[in-house]
Amino acid sequence: MPPEPIPAAAPDRIPPTTVRWRASLPPLPAALGEHAGLDIAFHPDAADPLAVPAFADLVAHLRAQQIVRALSARTNRVLAGTRVSVLGDGVLADAIADALTRLGARVTLATDSPAAALRARIRGRAVVGRDAVAAAPAEHLVATGEGHTPFDPAGIAATAIDASFLGGALVTSAAGEPIRAGVVRHGAGWIVASPSLWPEADATDLERRAADAFLLLSRLSADTAPSRDAADPASDAADLDARFAREVQV
Repeated sequence: MPPEPIPAAAPDRIPPTTVRWRASLPPLPAALGEHAGLDIAFHPDAADPLAVPAFADLVAHLRAQQIVRALSARTNRVLAGTRVSVLGDGVLADAIADALTRLGARVTLATDSPAAALRARIRGRAVVGRDAVAAAPAEHLVATGEGHTPFDPAGIAATAIDASFLGGALVTSAAGEPIRAGVVRHGAGWIVASPSLWPEADATDLERRAADAFLLLSRLSADTAPSRDAADPASDAADLDARFAREVQV
């Protein structure tokens, strides 16, 4: 009987490169990171990915498109001509307000930030204080979680959605009555379920582009050599921002 063939040696598997970020975004599905050769972990002392301006601008733009699509599709309502209050004072609030304005919605920004209020007025938007958002006439309310505590929309007759990356921008006092898939009644209004930032089973191009952007940022971060001047980490951050802006596909 001939000897059994010796099995071929399995090729050495290259271990993934570990990249640590502060948890300002939800965890990326592990399979996506593994496919890119990355082990993306979160640590409280790590750098904030949203502190990279080019990445923050892009992911806020994509998140804004996700929220606008979900708000319209899940309520089966056209947003053009409607009044929308956007609660927040950061890059995400600006991106959502811009997206809604392009659709023809009448946007009011609710913020206590003088800088955010100035940006809104320059764009021709109405501005109210955070505490006045419940009294602002609006058919829809978008809470971003930027610069405000969790907001309970039970007392307003509007359709509300949590646009924040990590959730928690809206609070509910009790389970709402289901209206349709992704929509529940809450107090005098409705709450629309937030879409996932990252790809899931029914992923759209927006989720895939968001994941691709985060993977690119992570790869560039892993490849960025430490600054020669250890006392000036800002130079590394500026280099990462510039490299991401050059390489990302929009």
